[in-house]
Amino acid sequence: MIELEHICVSYGGTPALSDVTTVFPDGGFTCIIGPNGGGKSTLLRAMAGLSPYTGTVRVGGVDLSGLSRRARAEQLAYLPQSRPIPDIDVRTLISHGRFPHLGFSKTLTAKDRTLVEEAAERTGCAPLLGRRLRELSGGERQRVYLAMVVAQDARAILLDEPCTYLDIRHQLELLALLEDLHRSGRTIIMVAHDLPQAFSCAGSLKLLDGGILTAEGPPFELCAHPALNRAFGASVRPDDRPDSLYRFRTVSMP
Repeated sequence: MIELEHICVSYGGTPALSDVTTVFPDGGFTCIIGPNGGGKSTLLRAMAGLSPYTGTVRVGGVDLSGLSRRARAEQLAYLPQSRPIPDIDVRTLISHGRFPHLGFSKTLTAKDRTLVEEAAERTGCAPLLGRRLRELSGGERQRVYLAMVVAQDARAILLDEPCTYLDIRHQLELLALLEDLHRSGRTIIMVAHDLPQAFSCAGSLKLLDGGILTAEGPPFELCAHPALNRAFGASVRPDDRPDSLYRFRTVSMP
């Protein structure tokens, strides 16, 4: 379980998050939604310990600030929206997921190499292991970065808009991978900007607007919440049409 209590973040004196208190349960699939500038990415970075904040973040009942680098890596894996594309091969990049668990030598053990192979297989990257990262398509690279996160073998995976820049086919493939990880017991926490997609894949949602947590709950409850319309000028409704891509759709408000 990840518990946030009174989390505040400011940049240059401007509040980015204001008194956010909430809980992400173990084994859940949660989407953080909100308009641009609402504080979604900031919240994710604070949870990962990458942005300075006031308040308390507890992971498994332990204050995040008290966890060692290795203990934090066992609990949390973080995949940002923008990432470099180093000139290395796929196997090497996936192996980076094991680095937080290693000593200064960064020498992989037999167990580490097995986890790298399993992560590549699970994410469909096994055929890409010998290729250079810069040779891959955007969808292939996204799978490789997800494989790196899987290889880290953390209990919770934090992803910042992982479907950005992907075409719809690769978005659906990525979401299927995340759902597979979720079914296997991983906690998934994902920032998303596509409302029908977020409502369809998440078990619960948290709405950030102006750095304030204005609503949270399961999809069928949150889709009727007035804060949704205030944030987006639109709402979300269940969609049971047989040809619909997702289980929810966005509707305009009068």
